[in-house]
Amino acid sequence: MLGQYRSTRRHVPRGHEDEERLVADITELARQYGRYGYRRIVALLRNAGWEINDKRDLPGRHRGGSEAHQKANHPKPPLESSA
Repeated sequence: MLGQYRSTRRHVPRGHEDEERLVADITELARQYGRYGYRRIVALLRNAGWEINDKRDLPGRHRGGSEAHQKANHPKPPLESSA
């Protein structure tokens, strides 16, 4: 390829063909086991027959999670003075 800079040729990522089924299984496991983290979910998926590489970014992992995982925003109690 002459006349083009290398920065203009970008790699277009292809999605996995089983992405929708994986998202459905992750959603079902997260609904069933609400407090499990992604490592335990991956272990359950592997036990169910999924071949998941440690480097694979799981879909939905960076979306924030459910309300059960959100930290409660409670006001701190006032400090007592010991004077």
